[in-house]
Amino acid sequence: MKVIYYPKAEDFLLKLTPKKFAERMINKMQWFSQQENPLDFAKPLTNLPPATHRFRIGNYRVTFSIDKDQINVYKIDIRSKIYK
Repeated sequence: MKVIYYPKAEDFLLKLTPKKFAERMINKMQWFSQQENPLDFAKPLTNLPPATHRFRIGNYRVTFSIDKDQINVYKIDIRSKIYK
């Protein structure tokens, strides 16, 4: 499965310091994408379209949806800010 980062998510990763946190998130998203069913590791979201699910990576949350053979990552942020 392919991982597509939307501009908001990509901007967050580029600005994140230290860079090892961004690398960790990218590696973890690759790992999720290689699983048979990535939704086994996700929680469903309500009222946050177009995202339908979220992954937890440490103190960060990644909102996404799955279309065919790709994971669309819409937003990445810390828990206190992601749902606003």
